Amino acid sequence: MELQRKHNNKIDYISRDYFKNFKSIYPNIKLTQELHTKIITVFFSIAVKRIIHDMYKFHFPGLGYFYLTKNKNQVRVTEEGVVKLTTGINWKETIKVREKTGDNTKKVLYLNEHTNGYVYGIYWDKRNAAFINKRFYSFLPTRIIKRSIASTIQENIKPLNAYAR
Repeated sequence: MELQRKHNNKIDYISRDYFKNFKSIYPNIKLTQELHTKIITVFFSIAVKRIIHDMYKFHFPGLGYFYLTKNKNQVRVTEEGVVKLTTGINWKETIKVREKTGDNTKKVLYLNEHTNGYVYGIYWDKRNAAFINKRFYSFLPTRIIKRSIASTIQENIKPLNAYAR
């Protein structure tokens, strides 16, 4: 019998891990975990606001740059001739259409007309990062960051400035 190994090492680091590391390096500094978490939260909330509102390229030393990007939704045709859209499915409207028509193959897509077809997100540029195996690392914004981008888009009448990718 052969054993199959999966090399799917997904390791998440949270604030508690950084606090433990900080305390091991600087044991004489009196800092509670709650205060450490508040400092980190305030720092990154300010950084995210600057990234979203001021089109700021946030440089995190040793890790690279984080900035707001926009991508245009595109239509792609596969080799088999199947049309693929890069937009998400609007499941709420899809369910309504399926109940109304009885056709379970129809899907309603988000067209992002309010942003002229653009999708916004925060991008991690790792080209200047000071570590190896960069392709194995990823950045997944929290729901709070995603909702902050969405509310900023909905509040602004003019298009949101961002770097095109």
